[in-house]
Amino acid sequence: MRLFYVVVLFLSSLAPQIAFAGNLQEKALLAETHLDKGDYQGALKVLDEARAAVNAAMPLSFAKALLVTSTDGYGLYQPAATQTYKAGDTLRIYAEPLGYGQSQTAAGYEIRMSTDVEIRNTTGQILGTSENFAAFGGISQSHRDDLSIDLSVNVPDLRPGEYALIIRLRDTLSDKAGEFTIAFTLAE
Repeated sequence: MRLFYVVVLFLSSLAPQIAFAGNLQEKALLAETHLDKGDYQGALKVLDEARAAVNAAMPLSFAKALLVTSTDGYGLYQPAATQTYKAGDTLRIYAEPLGYGQSQTAAGYEIRMSTDVEIRNTTGQILGTSENFAAFGGISQSHRDDLSIDLSVNVPDLRPGEYALIIRLRDTLSDKAGEFTIAFTLAE
């Protein structure tokens, strides 16, 4: 029960910030009513609705974004041991977006996104860019809260030094966009 009260307090603290998303306090109280009746699935359903309301109201952002050596789905990745690469190597990026849109269709819940990629030097000069570098999405039978992105970018032939890889994610269903930066070093 203590964990539930923490969730109630957390959701209650968000209510003024996302008034248009519904009354989160009411959802938390309704979830507690379900719990008191032993209806755990009903409580989870109401809390999932509250989470979806927060997700819809928030900007597109990222819980995680890092270089990896491998990934096999949401939360299943091996962080890269180094941020130093050579020209021709592949930067593999894993990210967990938040705040993305989902459209409920007759076939299920649809997600559609595209990415832009940009490389900058330490002074911020753009050295390369690729719009619509990758597009992804699909339809799930259930509402998704576990989306992950796996991108591979070939390291261009640049002078040795420090660089920034900017990944811009565009959600075509909600018109939201967000970006993150991955620092890497190019060795000789």
